[in-house]
Amino acid sequence: MIPKPDVQVQHLSFRESGQFSARDVAYAEQDEALQPFMEHPPTLEAFAKTIEQRKALPVDRSTLVEVLQEQYKRYKVKAPANVEALAEETTFTLTTAHQASLFLGPLYYVYKILSAVALSRKLAAAYEGFHFVPVFVLGAEDHDLDEINHMRIKGERVVWNTKQTGATGDMSLQDLGDAVQAVKERLGPSHAARDIRDLLERAYRPNTTLGHATAHFVAELFRTYGVVVVNLSDVRFKRNFSKYIEREVLEQPSRELIDATVKDLEQAGFAQQAHARDINFFYLQPGRRDRLVREEDRTRVLDTEITWTDDQLREHIAKHPERFSPNVVMRPLLQETALPNLAYVGGGGELAYWLERKAQFKDFGVPFPMLVRRDSAWWIDYKSHKQLQKLALSPRDLLGDKHALLRRYVTTHAATDIDLSEHRTKIQRLLEDVASIAEVVDPTLEARVLARAKRNENELNALETRLVRQMKKQQRDSVARIEALHANLLPGGGLQERTDSFMNEYVKFGTYFFDTLLSAFDPLDMRLKVFVEQSA
Repeated sequence: MIPKPDVQVQHLSFRESGQFSARDVAYAEQDEALQPFMEHPPTLEAFAKTIEQRKALPVDRSTLVEVLQEQYKRYKVKAPANVEALAEETTFTLTTAHQASLFLGPLYYVYKILSAVALSRKLAAAYEGFHFVPVFVLGAEDHDLDEINHMRIKGERVVWNTKQTGATGDMSLQDLGDAVQAVKERLGPSHAARDIRDLLERAYRPNTTLGHATAHFVAELFRTYGVVVVNLSDVRFKRNFSKYIEREVLEQPSRELIDATVKDLEQAGFAQQAHARDINFFYLQPGRRDRLVREEDRTRVLDTEITWTDDQLREHIAKHPERFSPNVVMRPLLQETALPNLAYVGGGGELAYWLERKAQFKDFGVPFPMLVRRDSAWWIDYKSHKQLQKLALSPRDLLGDKHALLRRYVTTHAATDIDLSEHRTKIQRLLEDVASIAEVVDPTLEARVLARAKRNENELNALETRLVRQMKKQQRDSVARIEALHANLLPGGGLQERTDSFMNEYVKFGTYFFDTLLSAFDPLDMRLKVFVEQSA
């Protein structure tokens, strides 16, 4: 029998957690400096206006439903009812997206999807007469294999060692067997582990591609939550997008618009996130994804002999739009023209590059979606919770600098007070008084006395460091437990969501893990959700 997690949920602001970038904190706090770069504030009430603006650009719903039905048939997964619902004009999407990361990569992959689910439920309760569908867009055309060829489970890194090149979603899984086996061996014997093991075998088959396998995996994991998975690489989506491809390649409007926005963001105190090129498309060929560049009066596929005149290029785009792959600058436009979308749900880094896009969207005549920061979560397992209690520490104590925590802990629990700050202050004041006397007698002596004060301060600092080091040795068991807790709960010094697989908790709780996250997830409440297990 699979148990349900017994958890207590705490909330920390992004600022007090110390785990988020300055821009992430600014967005969570809705800093006024960011307001000009958003079309809508991330609030429940603002969705009324978002819906009305979205109606101004209808999408090809029949093609959307048709493609989705075909894709689900290829994955051999039953499509959720939400696929058919997308045919209705009162149905809108809430979208998140990611590359085809190996076995869904770090936890934030799952958090993004569940955040979209949580948002869809919140909107359904607030806006009667409309239907809201959480959608996961698979970025299957990216070619940076090093970003997606690994995952971390049970503290160990699993890597897919392949020499394939080109779009990662098109890569064959013939050589993935060792990575699949490595994950299966680490899952353990639980009922939920068996379920994940069976799903891995169904999805990551040797005769399929990484894109199909990832879509299959996500589709099965989240089908009961109404999540719709879509791969926008389909030629029909690209055909509907062809006028945007042609304009970007031949007129190149995006770079100037985005560079101007980036300059405004920098003046507001925020650094550039994504670099816009003159042409923001790649050209796809089997095993290759190469940039398009402009050379005099022709367009070239970089590092090849393929070139076109403008007329030839227009003809080629019309005939083979599927070969033109958008980069990070144009991908959001493809997504927003293919889906009746209201909001993009993403992490801090993603929202940073979306904030650079508002003027570009306006120029292309596409409604700019609401930008919603995905939920961030920190999971404290029961064993760690009990160890924290024995050490008289709270989860919040672990956040921040580990060395400062250890110093604070051993100082607090030392047999005697080894904090020399009061003594340091007394000596400093004494020598300052002596320096004042010396200045009256002989002004040249003042500097010598102040130099002695500085040497004394350095010596006391060094002594205090030695005392702390000695206290750590005397309290080595507690120090070792704290370091182990820190390594487990904050791998690499950061939240688990940035490194660890969802499978670590899923093998214990199955879909109850997702349900528990959803019970507290609300991406419009931009705080860190801390889940603390209360029982084994």
